[in-house]
Amino acid sequence: MSDECSIMDILNNKYFAKNLSSYILSINDLDNLSFTCKAAYGNLSLYKSKLVLKKRKFCTTLIVNDNERQRQIIGTGRIRNIFLNEESLEIEKNFYKSLLPDEIDMIDEVHFRIEDRRQIFLTRKYDDYAPKIAKIIDNYFEMFPNAKILNFMDSFNNYPSGFPLAVVRYLRSPKIEVITNISIPSIIKYYSNTSAKNNDYFINLKNLKEFGFCIHKREYRNLTYNEMVQFEPFVEYLSNNSHIIYTFYKTIFIYHTPINKTILEMLLKYKLNIKIDHRLSWYYLSILNNLTTNYFVDFTNIQHFNFTYLPYNGLNKVLPMLQHLNSMIFYFPSGIYKFPLPPVNEETNTGNVQDEWPLDNLRNCCSLKEVCIAFENSIQKTLEFTCLSSSSNIPIQYLIENLPQSVTKLTIISNEELTTKLANTISHLLPNLKELTLWNMEINNYGILDEFKSLEFLHLNMPINFNIPTSVKYLIVEHEIERCKCLNIETKPYRHDLENKELFSKYTYFMLITQDHNTPIKVFFKNVNERNRYQEEIRTFRERIDLFSLPI
Repeated sequence: MSDECSIMDILNNKYFAKNLSSYILSINDLDNLSFTCKAAYGNLSLYKSKLVLKKRKFCTTLIVNDNERQRQIIGTGRIRNIFLNEESLEIEKNFYKSLLPDEIDMIDEVHFRIEDRRQIFLTRKYDDYAPKIAKIIDNYFEMFPNAKILNFMDSFNNYPSGFPLAVVRYLRSPKIEVITNISIPSIIKYYSNTSAKNNDYFINLKNLKEFGFCIHKREYRNLTYNEMVQFEPFVEYLSNNSHIIYTFYKTIFIYHTPINKTILEMLLKYKLNIKIDHRLSWYYLSILNNLTTNYFVDFTNIQHFNFTYLPYNGLNKVLPMLQHLNSMIFYFPSGIYKFPLPPVNEETNTGNVQDEWPLDNLRNCCSLKEVCIAFENSIQKTLEFTCLSSSSNIPIQYLIENLPQSVTKLTIISNEELTTKLANTISHLLPNLKELTLWNMEINNYGILDEFKSLEFLHLNMPINFNIPTSVKYLIVEHEIERCKCLNIETKPYRHDLENKELFSKYTYFMLITQDHNTPIKVFFKNVNERNRYQEEIRTFRERIDLFSLPI
């Protein structure tokens, strides 16, 4: 070392601090460094190892009326109104510029509803306005660097119209990967126009992966047969974009009706890559099992299957044809599944389940990557579900025993305890498992996850009173903060969370995300580049919980 170079010069060097950060293994290490080496910590603090954030969901309503110059009232709330003029757009841009960068980074979904308040005789002229509206939406995706989802919020629109589909045609943002919540009646309003049938709606959306439908929930009714006939030409158009996943969640209210089976047959007829509501799975299975009708089914396009359990359901017969199945949900309604309880003090035995529900063909679905196992009693949390005549560990154990080793992501939503036998079954039979979500389960064994050698991602809603495997690089914990009782609790309360004190020694980065009316989300991770990984996980999981909460 040169005599002219002091130790403080080294510690203040940004290159030194940047390289030193690669050796800091935990938040506690960084805290210790701040006490002993404040100069280096000044540089290292740029990495923001601890963030406390409040997530707000901003919802924008664009009001289209005959007077484009209508003035907008400046406000700071999360419910936003905007009009179709430059002044209104500038007000919104200035508002979002006033937010902290971290708050902007947390926005992954653009909620944008279009209310058509024009006079009745003008309501058919959608294309006169659609390019302007699309440009505004593209601007929103420029403002939010992590936004990938466009939610039209059409299901509760007070002024439904054909605008959403008209606007999709003119969208150009390469960041849009998901478009959701467009009501089928609004699609019919626009697509019924003869000229609209010649449009290529997704031509500019090169990265679009998913397109989702809904119904208008204020009317509280199913689609009519006439509406289904009007919708079919658009479904035929969608068949030309086989790379896109089409989600048909919450598109009907009364599920067990002939019209719903007809809708499913139409979707399969045009060979769409679809995700359907799990409550339609019984109709879905009956169609696939019917040798007189499934000649038009392209089984290679069936990549997602949401299945609701029913005894003697015929699923095993269909599975050999689903060789391209990528994800599957098994949902168990409380009033239907009644697997026999094992004798007292004896281990769970799945032999009796196999007689009623053969599932051996599931092992040959070698493309299957993601599996979710969910029980109604664990989601509804009502008194009628507190006393069950069977243990949910039996079907869980049985399903795990029949899963292929290709599964890399597993979600279990159950009120049962994670037993040593079940944990060993998962770790031994799913050696490639990288992501695990355990929801409402109870864990009483400190080292029960130690054998999960390949696990990299863990999502929980229970107190962490057990060991987290060292292989887990990303941890999401959703439950209330349990604070210690030391004297300094008023300063930075997240430091005094009993869990955090333990986990700060294992992880380099931490985020505490608070939300209105929701449990705080604690995120621990080791790679700063994975900071926003929680967004997709939380969104997908919330979507499933909302879906499971609806009655069968």
